[in-house]
Amino acid sequence: MNPNDRLATDVKLSFFQKIEYAVDDLGYNLIYFWVSSYLLIFYTDVFGISAFAVTTLMLVVRIFDDINDPIIGAMADRTKQRTGTYKKWIQWGSFLLGLSTILLFWAHPSWPNALKLVYVYATYCIVVCSSTATNMPYGVVMGAITTDSHERSKLSRLRFACVFLGNMGVIAVAPMVLEWFESRSGSAQVSYLGAVALFCVIAVPLLWITAFRCREVVKIPESQPKVTMAQRVRSFRSRPIFIIILAFLFHGFVYYGRAAIYPYYFRYFCGNSAMSVQFGVVMGVANVVGTLIAPSIHRWLRHKGRAMMLEVLLFAIPTVAVFWFPPTTHFATFYVLNFLSGVGMGAYMTMLYSMTPDAIDYSYYESGVSASGFLYAFTSFMCKVGGALAPAVISITNDALGYVPNAVQNASVLSGINSMMSLVPGLVALIYALLMIAYPVSDARYNVIKHELSKRDSIC
Repeated sequence: MNPNDRLATDVKLSFFQKIEYAVDDLGYNLIYFWVSSYLLIFYTDVFGISAFAVTTLMLVVRIFDDINDPIIGAMADRTKQRTGTYKKWIQWGSFLLGLSTILLFWAHPSWPNALKLVYVYATYCIVVCSSTATNMPYGVVMGAITTDSHERSKLSRLRFACVFLGNMGVIAVAPMVLEWFESRSGSAQVSYLGAVALFCVIAVPLLWITAFRCREVVKIPESQPKVTMAQRVRSFRSRPIFIIILAFLFHGFVYYGRAAIYPYYFRYFCGNSAMSVQFGVVMGVANVVGTLIAPSIHRWLRHKGRAMMLEVLLFAIPTVAVFWFPPTTHFATFYVLNFLSGVGMGAYMTMLYSMTPDAIDYSYYESGVSASGFLYAFTSFMCKVGGALAPAVISITNDALGYVPNAVQNASVLSGINSMMSLVPGLVALIYALLMIAYPVSDARYNVIKHELSKRDSIC
């Protein structure tokens, strides 16, 4: 078979089919970006939990995720449904994610500390489990609805347009919704509960569109014998998937670290929480622009690793520069730099998630073990590890520098907040860009691998 020949699974998707896939991430991020961006400040400033307890909570729950993610991934791989392997997980996981997130933001500041901790540990564990059960199968579905690498890039582009629209919705609209609820209830606790519940009610049906409408054309081979956990672990030793797993660690630190610092940055460093609205709009537009240009960069370089490196650099360099150009004194420069970094982030996230099914296919090619859900669960887990480390670093740093909730902060705390908004994520992203030099799979190489897998599994 000629590597340039099309396979039956190289499905060309219509625009509406792409939307049916991508809209899941709009719903998911309308929910989960609350956890990423508001949970830390909600726990310390509304629920009344100490910074040390919050740091411990986030690290302990991520250790729990060490066990949880691969198990859910392996279970998803073994799911046999008439409509596909992974979609049932999205259907039920999204309902549980919405419900548990509402409970997560139900504050009880009058409770004893011990009872507070029991409650937040229980609800946070349920949220991360339901997040994995929803988002991990969703990521795998991209590789199951087509094997065309360029179609996957287009899917990833639309997917991350929806991601950034969801994020922009939270960043831009959340402060107004919180203020609206608080003006009527007179309570910060009620405002968070009402705002999060409203977003969840809107978001869950969007995830169900993907769960009920997408069609999986790539099946786990029926002839494959039962795969042991040891075989699954060996399957991620190939270089491409190992690089992708490390990339998700750095990405999680950068992405969720910045999300967690936003409320502190605008409230305390800038002295104006309302600035987050215009910032959210600028970043959302920039992110969407990034998703639009990512496939063009891929077509130009014909190598996703090289495209990824260029896009991460576009994010990292302006982000570092933001440290010296805060919006309080350099308004226009601040937004120009953040627009550029937002374009870079939109582009590199689009590329990273379109690379993941390619790297999983490469691992299957090398190991002979089909473990898509298990491998995607590891990428999800590493992203969450990075996402837990960043808020922990923020919390520890704030505590060490003398952070006081709901008060004017000292100069050291403000400098630390500024660094976590700019220098730290920018420098971590530079390391991330260098990692992409080692990514070995060009477009030509992937076409060969895809056709070899097709012959092996007798797809054609």
